Amino acid sequence: MDAALRLLVVDAPNIDMALGDLLGRKPLPQERLRFDALGDWFAGRAEAADEVEGCYFINVFPDRAAEVRSWVWSLREARYAVFAKPKVNDSDIDDELLAHISKRSHERHLIEVIVASGDQGNRELLSSLATTG
Repeated sequence: MDAALRLLVVDAPNIDMALGDLLGRKPLPQERLRFDALGDWFAGRAEAADEVEGCYFINVFPDRAAEVRSWVWSLREARYAVFAKPKVNDSDIDDELLAHISKRSHERHLIEVIVASGDQGNRELLSSLATTG
């Protein structure tokens, strides 16, 4: 039997927006979520036999792709999977984020799912996962 999966999913645009709302301005780099500390905390919760997967979902403005490239590489070096989608008009990553969680729940036995997001659109799927165990 495959190892149980612990899944960490970060909705980066939503977290950034919520932080900006709290601060009343765009957050400075040193005020943003420390992905390395989050990953270390999450991995530290796992049993030795568990598989741990961390995922960042981001929107990238096409004219700013070069600016986020080093951050994406840093995430990848920290062993996060990065799902990037071009930010065009009002596009968002919500559907892709939920589809990934759903896909992983059908592929593996999820023993823990933590979603870093304030988006209420995640509530239905996460409630369903919690109800089914």
